[in-house]
Amino acid sequence: MPNFLGTKYRIFWSHMEAVNTIEEIKHPGVKGCLTYLNIDKGVEVNHAGDLPARSGLGSSSSFTVGMLHALHILEGRTPTAHQLATEAIDVEQNVMRETVGIQDQIQCAWGGLNHISIGNDGGYIVTPINNDGEFEKHLVLVYTGKQRFAADIAVEQVSRMDQNTKALEKIVELVPSAVAALVNV
Repeated sequence: MPNFLGTKYRIFWSHMEAVNTIEEIKHPGVKGCLTYLNIDKGVEVNHAGDLPARSGLGSSSSFTVGMLHALHILEGRTPTAHQLATEAIDVEQNVMRETVGIQDQIQCAWGGLNHISIGNDGGYIVTPINNDGEFEKHLVLVYTGKQRFAADIAVEQVSRMDQNTKALEKIVELVPSAVAALVNV
């Protein structure tokens, strides 16, 4: 970013930040991605969303994936979907220190309608579900007015994982039927 603007980093979101060091940045996603990729050149980021914050739709992971992608392109690199997902997971869990899962980052990096199989070791397989767009034609997004912090819910879920093993196993058993239903829409 040109130095004539007076600061190295400018971030516009619900706040306007004009700072000279990454450490001064308040936007957690911008700060996390710049730190992770060690981007030292100045940047300007304008972040506006049409979804309410804390709505549970994975918007923070979408932002992280998109920000990483933009920064890679800025540096002349073209990352793969797998690389973007892996890096976004690392940024959110290890740089930003949030208790979050990995499904949102994976879905955001791949896009489309997918069956994501996640192993106990954190490895995953993404299989696109091809239904000629019929399922998407019938989706309706409804805002409930409820907001929450995903990390708070994840902490509770992780703490009760052992108690919910049987229920989780039953959910996993339903996945092949759900995928079949989506393919045959």
